[in-house]
Amino acid sequence: MSGEKKRQCCIKVFFMAAILSSVNGVSDFEASYICHCADQTCPEDGHCSKCASGWFGPACQYENLARDNSSQRVTDEDDESCEDGRKSVEVALNGNYSFTWLRLVFQQNETLTDEVFSVAFKDTSQQTVDCSKSQMFRVDDWTRDIFCDITDMVQSVTINWQREKSVCSLYISGGRNVAIKQQAVQSSDYGQNVASNAVNGDREKNIDANSCTHTNKDLNPSWTLTLKSKKSVNRYVIVNRDSNSDRLIGFTLQSYDMMDQYQPVFVCTDRSDQAKPEYTIVSTTHTIQIVKISLAVQEFLTLCEVEVFGDSVCESGMYGRECENTCNCENTTESCFVATGGCPSGCAAGFYGEDCYVECPTGRWGVDCLRSCSDSCYNNVCNSTNGDCLEGCMAFTDPPKCHNPCGTNSYGHNCSFNCPLNCYNNECNTLTGLCESCILGYQGPGCESVCNTTSWGPACNNNCNVHCIAMNDTAQALCHHVTGVCTLGCMAGYDDCGNGGLAKSTTGLSDETLLIVIIVPAAVVLLLVIFIIAGAIFLRRRRGNLKRHMDTVTIHSNDASTSTTVIIKDQTLTESTTEGVKTSHETYYNATVETTSISVKNLNSFMRSHDQMYFADQFNRIPDPKDVSMENGYSEENKKKNRYKNICTYDHSRVHLEINTDKNEGSYINASYVASYNKNEKFIASQGPNELILNDFLRMLWEQNVEKVVMLTNLIEEGKAKCEKYWPEEDETVFGDIKVRLTTTDVYADYTIRQLELVKKGKPSQHLTQFHFTSWPDKGVPTSPWGLVGFEQKVASCPTTRPILVHCSAGVGRTGTFIALQNVIKQAEQTGEVDFFNTVAKLREDRIFMIQTPEQYEFLHKATQVALICLKTTVKASDISIRIRFLESTSLTGRTEMNTEYEAISSVIEDINNRNIEFYDSDDGDFHDGNVYQNNTVAAPDTKNRHPSVKPAKTNRVRLMYVSQERGSYINAVLIPSFRKQSQQILTQLPMPTTVGDFWRMVEQYRVSLIVSFDTSPGSTDQTIGRYMPEDPDHQITIGNMEIRKNTGQRGGNWEDQKLTIKTKSSHISAHQEDFHATHLRCTEPELQPKDWLSFVKQVRSYNAEVDGSIVFMCRNGATYSGIACVLTNLMDRLDHDLCLSVPLVVGAVKSIRPQVIHTLDQYKTIYAVMKLYNESSPVYNTYDLINNKSLSKQSVETANGIYLNSAEARSQ
Repeated sequence: MSGEKKRQCCIKVFFMAAILSSVNGVSDFEASYICHCADQTCPEDGHCSKCASGWFGPACQYENLARDNSSQRVTDEDDESCEDGRKSVEVALNGNYSFTWLRLVFQQNETLTDEVFSVAFKDTSQQTVDCSKSQMFRVDDWTRDIFCDITDMVQSVTINWQREKSVCSLYISGGRNVAIKQQAVQSSDYGQNVASNAVNGDREKNIDANSCTHTNKDLNPSWTLTLKSKKSVNRYVIVNRDSNSDRLIGFTLQSYDMMDQYQPVFVCTDRSDQAKPEYTIVSTTHTIQIVKISLAVQEFLTLCEVEVFGDSVCESGMYGRECENTCNCENTTESCFVATGGCPSGCAAGFYGEDCYVECPTGRWGVDCLRSCSDSCYNNVCNSTNGDCLEGCMAFTDPPKCHNPCGTNSYGHNCSFNCPLNCYNNECNTLTGLCESCILGYQGPGCESVCNTTSWGPACNNNCNVHCIAMNDTAQALCHHVTGVCTLGCMAGYDDCGNGGLAKSTTGLSDETLLIVIIVPAAVVLLLVIFIIAGAIFLRRRRGNLKRHMDTVTIHSNDASTSTTVIIKDQTLTESTTEGVKTSHETYYNATVETTSISVKNLNSFMRSHDQMYFADQFNRIPDPKDVSMENGYSEENKKKNRYKNICTYDHSRVHLEINTDKNEGSYINASYVASYNKNEKFIASQGPNELILNDFLRMLWEQNVEKVVMLTNLIEEGKAKCEKYWPEEDETVFGDIKVRLTTTDVYADYTIRQLELVKKGKPSQHLTQFHFTSWPDKGVPTSPWGLVGFEQKVASCPTTRPILVHCSAGVGRTGTFIALQNVIKQAEQTGEVDFFNTVAKLREDRIFMIQTPEQYEFLHKATQVALICLKTTVKASDISIRIRFLESTSLTGRTEMNTEYEAISSVIEDINNRNIEFYDSDDGDFHDGNVYQNNTVAAPDTKNRHPSVKPAKTNRVRLMYVSQERGSYINAVLIPSFRKQSQQILTQLPMPTTVGDFWRMVEQYRVSLIVSFDTSPGSTDQTIGRYMPEDPDHQITIGNMEIRKNTGQRGGNWEDQKLTIKTKSSHISAHQEDFHATHLRCTEPELQPKDWLSFVKQVRSYNAEVDGSIVFMCRNGATYSGIACVLTNLMDRLDHDLCLSVPLVVGAVKSIRPQVIHTLDQYKTIYAVMKLYNESSPVYNTYDLINNKSLSKQSVETANGIYLNSAEARSQ
């Protein structure tokens, strides 16, 4: 044969027989494959979750020549077993081979984007040969396939790269068996031993099993294989029969290109004189389509299996076994790897997998399927390529993009459903269709139920008047479900008893007169009270303070709950007023004798003695003004400017805009002047702008020269638009004649502060600060009052002489609550009393519905409790020492001010939590601080809680993804807001043996970056602490589907840290591993003094730059040490940013979530002591020295109040 056609022929006993014969399960998942999955069971598409040993690549069809050829981890086929710090890999092959590609798998945290790889070989003469025409193909983020055009037989492979990396596996492709189930013929057949038996994937050598071929006594017998398409091959394997095996001696194998069936491209003749059980023929790579095996002297040719290893020869842009697949690359101009379909640039959007042909699962789309379908997609189904919603929108109107939300009167799939007819304002939740509230006389989620016959009005909350006639002599009065009019009329002796008002006696006597007749024995006492009140009225009128027809005069006793209030009516009131006052909004109240003013010192005891029913009842009796005009707001021209149909301005208090007829700019906007406690026009209560009034809203800000805006709503809540955005995301935007520039944005856990500049042509620019509270649900209340109080303090610390504009969505509920809070705080500062009832009543004189719900009204009380505790506790950094000396001084009660402050915090926390918090588990147990860190030799009976009394409240607990009853959603851990982010910090107990898996599930699901533990004696005899960390560096533990490896670390004075790598098996998309990194910082000191705390917390905060996920603080009970560290971290963050701090505000915010935090006065003192040391150690805070050894003088104690930033003076400006 010619030199061009001659190929090297090497026949040898098959060294990998053990590998091939170990997997003999054949699956018909496709006509041209044999199963090499690890469990010998293949799915229909051939994609195995794991390959059998010795195989890899698409459908596990490629033989791995590198398997077990060295003691290196890279050849053990375990992608999780890696070698660190490698810049190269060298593997010696078990013989001489020619191959075309290899695969490298790196640790999942490695970055391969810009890495350059080089491949070199050593041939049979030990000469180094470089890889020619090399190409690299991306399988996933940590796996690369490298193609080489090798023209020689090689014995070893070396791969080099530039930067040190952790490499896990090297696979060298020996090709795939391209002969399996292809067309075969032989010169004659003997019984059932037909030609196709040699390519059926069965390597059985027993001729009686009918798995081999056999010719029927031919002269020069032959067997011929024709491949469906051309293949590039480099190895042949022939399996001989076990009996009469010598018949195969002297065979000849010839391979042909279909274009030239007379001249073989490869010929190999057996020259041995002894039969082999298997023959392996290796060669340099050549392209063929026909293989012929023949004998020259024997009459019988028997072949039990013929395997031809190589790969397809495809045109550019195609790949696959028969080049039947089109490349699916992100870069459409490039060709993919013919063996796998992998692409240099990665898979096209919408696909993943090594062949880039597995479509993203439902709910995912984009490159590598990393993006989730929008919540606005119906059934969470979207186009895997571009994210378009394929089945339409949910609560949005414009498929497939789904950007425009439903209007207020529609909901559901493409907003195609109308809200229920009985929804108030015909408005409902755009997702569920449930009514936000009902029209008068109806109730239920869809407002489908009419009030029963004994109730009426909003949500059927009003009972029929007691003077309505009852049916069949029952005690239940009957009335109309909408109006309250008595269905059967009034009882004898009464008329006008409908509408929920007071019935009027037909005797001509008023109800008050009847009441006096009934209580004649008390008349003398009542007259005495009236004389006292008359004198009070006279004095008040002389001061000019009596400005309304009705005032409340309160006679106080020492106990706020027993004080007396009498309603005094002006003589000019009409007769109808004495029967009960009816407002223009069908709201009624009766003239009753009750207290509404509460002494500040009695507020906490008052809250403990009154329940939710009390606040709901009092709220329902807050009066609205009578006969107020709303003509302007309800005019045809202006009513469309109101966000809600039933909420507009009173004419007497509305904000008037400047009229410009040329620009069709009118005077109306839904905003009202609302008086502060001092009766000044201090506030503007406004609705959040809708699209129609955006320009008007900016006109109002400009014309009123507003310097502070308080925003209490998010732009979208529960899928519903609540407010249009009136500031730019960056740079500037224009609204009418006014350009708005965003100069700074400062984001905190509960709120964001933006500095805006308003520019109008030809005018000096104006500057305002927007305080945007982001943690208040519509019509509800925040989970805890502490965040709102911190926000209110921030607002109050910025003085202004201009009106403060406050808005939510409607401008009444949240807006009313916030303004009422500021007014009540001012009243408390100036009078020592608070009057919630009259504060809200006065707000409603200026704007309708101020404070919308009983829940908001009760929350106002709770927020005031917290605000009064934190009042005058915010100090500048330079004054911390003065503050501490004041707290260490003794009050008139004989107790230190520190003790009083701490007990006030603890008392309010207990009061509010007792009213609100429902704990996840109701098991009883005592919390004993003294033995928190003593070792227990007996495990606690509760398998999830080490201390049964330290449990998370339902509202703040960490919720794990539910897997099964054994791996449920519960873990004893709570979410704490950090200075900047909501729910960034987690307090939890050290893992118990039964909760180690739960702990690592939490770390993985909440993407924890830093774990801070107070596990001062790891490996101790405490049986309640599970083994949750690897004991030594470079060791690892496996918990469920997670593998935790401890890497390098360092030690300090009272701490040590370790870098952790957490691998977790992905549960969606593919079987590839995902991993992330965290730092474990462990306190090594069992007893910490203030200086020790300072050192340790500084170390905690040193990781701030690298912490982008959650931070876990954990100790034995999840409260004591972890709580102190959490509080100190937040305080130092605040001090660094604000140059001031309030210890009660931060301590209270954390204790409201985990009440056992800062559980003793000594721990509270430790907080102040550490912050004092921190302040002294930070020169930036100390512009002058306020720290000395002199005792606190009387004058400094008396003037200590002057150092507080949230003082009365600041609020009054």
